[in-house]
Amino acid sequence: MGLDEIRLALGRQAPPSVAALQAAVEQAAALVPDLIELVERARCGSTLLPWQENLVFYGLHAVAAANERTAWPALVGLLDLKEWQLKGLLGEDYSSIVLQVALTLYGGDADALYAALERRVTDPGIRWVLFEVLARLAWEGQTDHHRLTALIDRFDAEAMAPPGDAAWEGWASAIGLLGLRDRAGRVRESWNNGRLLLNDEEEQAAWLELLATAEEHPDDPNRFVEWGIERLTDATVCLQDDDPWDDEDKDEDSDPAASFCLTDAERDWLDDFLGSDELLPEAMSLPCLDGFFTALVIGPEPVMPSEYLPEIWGTTPGAPEFEDSEQAEFVTGLLMRHWNTIAARIESGYPIMPLIRRHSLAIDVSEWAEGFMCGVALREGAWRTLFRDRQGASIVGFIASLGGEPDDEDAMAPPREVTDAAEQW
Repeated sequence: MGLDEIRLALGRQAPPSVAALQAAVEQAAALVPDLIELVERARCGSTLLPWQENLVFYGLHAVAAANERTAWPALVGLLDLKEWQLKGLLGEDYSSIVLQVALTLYGGDADALYAALERRVTDPGIRWVLFEVLARLAWEGQTDHHRLTALIDRFDAEAMAPPGDAAWEGWASAIGLLGLRDRAGRVRESWNNGRLLLNDEEEQAAWLELLATAEEHPDDPNRFVEWGIERLTDATVCLQDDDPWDDEDKDEDSDPAASFCLTDAERDWLDDFLGSDELLPEAMSLPCLDGFFTALVIGPEPVMPSEYLPEIWGTTPGAPEFEDSEQAEFVTGLLMRHWNTIAARIESGYPIMPLIRRHSLAIDVSEWAEGFMCGVALREGAWRTLFRDRQGASIVGFIASLGGEPDDEDAMAPPREVTDAAEQW
């Protein structure tokens, strides 16, 4: 299989076949420039397209399985990314993947790991696993043991993370894994003062057992294995888990938009893009966009794209400055498909489920309502006919009332029907 075929399989045909992934392992060195370039683009604020995210995800597994250490700069670049970027590239379990890849590709550059761990802006989950990576490397003699213990002490003395931050979990793990009995009192103190959220009796017992095991059997690597601190040697592990971006079951038999509605992965991507640094702060969120399109689709008069697109981007004239024509075409395609999804479902009487999430229900409901009223405002004169109808005026008035700030006492709480209809994308 040629390199272009491998890129195609990993990126645009994901998930790839086992054969394609094995071919990627065999040509791992050739994939390294792609990975470094894409991670660097993400680090500089670019929103990678889904196929590019796939290429990073599967490609990273391939180069790690091949122990292709020239890919180390790609791993280092990941350490600078924000949580939403890491999830986009590596999925929900991004910290575990970074841990395994860092251990696998490490070739002596401990400075990069320490620098990321000491930066307070580094993602907390990444700081957690970097403590564990360095603990294993120090135990193996691949990095200076004294340097790590000095950081453990300074992390504590200077409170280098806020109380409850996940980085403290990694700090405690490193102390336990290395059998640092003289630091155990600091861990207990952190349990008591709430700085370390590892305060469940069962979890505390597990940590104490880890510490005792490290003291009694210092040369036994099993404690690292049991805590999942291992190298990545099999690229196909990324195919064994359920796809984190799998769509929920949909009633495709009755949904008129089943063949073209946005997938969960596409909605995630559009949500991230609308909230990325590439756009002005005034750009609509995805729930706001959904409400906006709903109002335009059901509105009494048509509104042309030239008029409504600037509303989506806020004060940006016309459209944002896309990375390239491919990104512009992809974003435009997503917007058109979502518009057509709403239109097809309304025309056929299929239930419309607003794009609101249970974990941010109040905010999303408010933004959806604001988007809807923005759509109404574009043709307010034509909507006045509906306002004269008591039922119509009541519906629009109720939607308008949902558009207040989530903590506004005058704003109405979402009704149960809205709560039940909340999406979980």
